[in-house]
Amino acid sequence: MKQVYDITKWFADKLDVHDDLLVRFVKPHRDRRWAACFGDKALDWNMVCLGRKFFDRWYEHPARLIKHILHELCHDGGVKHLQEKFEDRAFWHGANSVMLAFLQGNKIPHFRLVKKHQREHG
Repeated sequence: MKQVYDITKWFADKLDVHDDLLVRFVKPHRDRRWAACFGDKALDWNMVCLGRKFFDRWYEHPARLIKHILHELCHDGGVKHLQEKFEDRAFWHGANSVMLAFLQGNKIPHFRLVKKHQREHG
């Protein structure tokens, strides 16, 4: 989970969302269907919905992890799903993430594990 924490913080920092973002791993007792949730300067990862394997083996599905991170960061400032601002942020976060991958791909925390996994499993 430390690796997912580091990656989440890295994207929040690089996309200028929050440099003081609180990242939590929670086990909700009610309504367990959400994977992640953003609000009040915090991104919560739902351990019940995603399961421990998602966090331990994130490098097998890095795009899924990044999709969740970018989606939740679009909610910064209380932006809701159906607001035009949410879609605009999603495109900008996606475009900026592609640029970060080109310019700083080797600096994304723990992404050497993705390369290792791809070499070993094709």
